[in-house]
Amino acid sequence: MKISLPKELRGTKFSKVLSIELNNFDIERLLPALFFIVIADGHGTVRRSKEHDTVDKYLGLLFSHPELEGFEGEEGKKLLDRLIRTTLITTSRTGHNRSNEKVAAIKSYSLLALKTAENQGLRKVDIFVYQALKSVISKNEDLKQLLKQIFGKGIIITPRPNVGGKYDSQTPLDTLTLLSIMFLDGFQSSASQFNRDKDLGKGSCPSLIQAFAEDMICYITAYHDLMPTQAFMQYLQGLIRFELFIYTLKTARAINELVAQPEYLPKAMQDNFQSSNPQIFLDFTGKLVESCDYISKNNVKRDIDTYRQFFTSNLLLRQLDRYIKELRGQRWRSLIEEAVEGCECGPSYLKGLLLLQEHPKLSPYITAAAIRDEELIRQANQSSESEDNSEKQDGIISWVDAIADTGETDVERVVALLAEAQKGEGISNYLKWIWNVGGNDHPFSLIDGRRGYRPSWKYAPTNELLSVLVQLAAARIGPGEGQQKNDKGIYTIRLQDFLTFLEQRFGILVDRPPAQFEGAEYVAAARENLRAMLRRLRQMDIFRDLSDDFTAQRLRPPYAGEYLELVEAQ
Repeated sequence: MKISLPKELRGTKFSKVLSIELNNFDIERLLPALFFIVIADGHGTVRRSKEHDTVDKYLGLLFSHPELEGFEGEEGKKLLDRLIRTTLITTSRTGHNRSNEKVAAIKSYSLLALKTAENQGLRKVDIFVYQALKSVISKNEDLKQLLKQIFGKGIIITPRPNVGGKYDSQTPLDTLTLLSIMFLDGFQSSASQFNRDKDLGKGSCPSLIQAFAEDMICYITAYHDLMPTQAFMQYLQGLIRFELFIYTLKTARAINELVAQPEYLPKAMQDNFQSSNPQIFLDFTGKLVESCDYISKNNVKRDIDTYRQFFTSNLLLRQLDRYIKELRGQRWRSLIEEAVEGCECGPSYLKGLLLLQEHPKLSPYITAAAIRDEELIRQANQSSESEDNSEKQDGIISWVDAIADTGETDVERVVALLAEAQKGEGISNYLKWIWNVGGNDHPFSLIDGRRGYRPSWKYAPTNELLSVLVQLAAARIGPGEGQQKNDKGIYTIRLQDFLTFLEQRFGILVDRPPAQFEGAEYVAAARENLRAMLRRLRQMDIFRDLSDDFTAQRLRPPYAGEYLELVEAQ
């Protein structure tokens, strides 16, 4: 049985809680859109017709490029075709009978990938990342210069309104980047349009956003010229996936905590970064240690439940925001401003919304608005058809009553109805997001399991993601006693410091079980889990147990350069 909603009450998105739309999105298209929004000073692209954007069109333009050499004749074209498809682009089928092959995304080996930028389908992740970076680098010009320095070698960029660029024909670049630039020469410059920078507020967890940005900037600054271009871009996208997973999960958990206890801001919503829930246990043992497998699967199940609860928490805050907007224009403005500490968004605003439900003067008006909305929902479910439909009509109204009665207050009654009417699509989109950024459809996955069978999901990172985490920790952890560094400021790191970094920054546990799993069995399993991780790191040439002292054992991040290898050999 489906509850119908009036048009004005439909919707689940609330950017003051979470600016990202939790749903499937293509990360291959993220970096071009991010490059564009930075170079275009916060403006988005004009949506262009892609009717003729076929793979054959752009391959034909590449074949005729005046600077392309070594791919002559039919055999050369076939070789170049395979090379482009495997290293530069992803494709998709479109059209009525799926007969047209289009360029779905291009791998971002240079800043010039912004010529393929699109706003559609990115779930506002590009705006989120852009504003996160601006929380650390406030001047857009400084951020623009950083991207040009790292991703724009040899590129002459043309500014707004038609953002594009070309190769300067002088700067030495690797073969893959040069080939990518030639391919991109077939694309027209992208026209900029509306300002996307002012769409969103500062977010419900600004310290998490800032930590996200600091990780990004630190990583790209440290490794961009230490790694081959193709590897660097793959690792960077893997890091972005992981950071998005952690950010949205911690935000969802914090919002649930705030709704449960609005008198106190959760740690994740504080101004200064603090280690916050949830704790995530990573299983490195496979299925060899049953307790590790059980803890990891239990953590995934808990976090899926967190998103289910967040769906309702988000709707509650969204509805309260709607009611307060109605009252703000009346004689209650000063009382509302005091309750939300003069904020239009952010942690204090959300906390104030929840506390206003108990305000002695405003709560009656909020209650009246909720009663009005419940009546609108009832009217939307009342049929104007003949008496033959009366039995079905009574069943719908009884169902509405049963759902509404699960709420303790009038506002909660409305939220219960809103959640029931929209939970199918809403929760389904959340699950798509979890798998999209965390699942094992890509090499840098955090979650292992079968996509269509959620009980199999568990936190078990791939070697590629583990490598990225070691790299990030090495770039983020400051110098310690006895540590050596290369000329990029990348240090060898102690194993203990790596584990501490994972726990404090992301809530990740390896060598001990989460707090709710007590007992000698779980402690022993966690110790074996640490040994399993070290075996992996040893096979990856990241860990060398040159000492039996746990506190002295060190990790060498991948692509840190020969200098650190020489230091370790001394």
